[in-house]
Amino acid sequence: MMSPQRFAEEILYCIQKFGIYDFYISDLVFMQENMQRTEKMIELLIEIKQKYPDFSWRAEYRLQQLKRSGCRHIKFGVEMMNEEMLKKMNKGITIQQIEKAFQMTKKAGISRTAYILLGCPGFEDKDYQEMWLKFKKLNADNYVVNICVPYMGTQLYTMMEDKLSKCGLFQNGEEGYIHVSKIMQEFWKISDETMDMYFLLAGSKEDQIHRDYRRKIVDKRAYDKTGKIAYEK
Repeated sequence: MMSPQRFAEEILYCIQKFGIYDFYISDLVFMQENMQRTEKMIELLIEIKQKYPDFSWRAEYRLQQLKRSGCRHIKFGVEMMNEEMLKKMNKGITIQQIEKAFQMTKKAGISRTAYILLGCPGFEDKDYQEMWLKFKKLNADNYVVNICVPYMGTQLYTMMEDKLSKCGLFQNGEEGYIHVSKIMQEFWKISDETMDMYFLLAGSKEDQIHRDYRRKIVDKRAYDKTGKIAYEK
C-alpha cells in the first residue's frame, strides 16, 4: 500500500510526462479505517488541483467533501435500499445516510453513480420491486445493476452453501462465470419484469460512447456451450 506522497507522485508523473489530467481511482484507496492517511491524500490532491486546474478524478467511495480536490464523480456502493437487507448483509449504513450522501454530493456539484445489488436471503421478487422506487428517488446520474453472487470465503457463501450446492452452482469454484447472470437471477427468484424495471433506471455512463450494448448477460450454461458472453442491444 503506497504512501500518500507516492500516490501523489504517481499522479503528477502522469500529468507532467503524458499530459493526462483526468483519472479514475479504483480499489481500496480511501479507507474509513485509516482516515489520517485518507485526509493526507485529499490534502495532496487539493495541492495538485491548485497547481493544475484541469486535474479531475473519479472514484468508488462512500462520501467525502472532495469537490475542491478535483473530484467530479463518485460511485456509491449502495447495493440495497431496504433496511432489513442492509442489516442482513452487514453494510453498516442506513437508508437515511444513503439519501443524505446523494443530496450532499449533488449540492457539491459532484455527479453520482448508484450500484444496485439484487439478491438477498429471505427476500422475494416483490421486495425488489418495492425497493426500486427508493432507488429511483435517489435521482442518481447513473445506476449500475448487478445480481448478488455469494463469493467463496464470504459469510454469505457460508450461509447459502447448501442451497448453492443443491442448485449445482460453484461446483468448480468458477463464480466469475455466473456474475450478472440468468442463473443467479433464477437462484434468487428475480423475475424478468423486475430486472427490466431496474435496467430502465440506468443512465448514460461516461464510457457509453465505447459501448454498443445496453447490458451484458453472463449465463454459464450458454458460455460453456458457445464460449461467448451475450450482449443485449
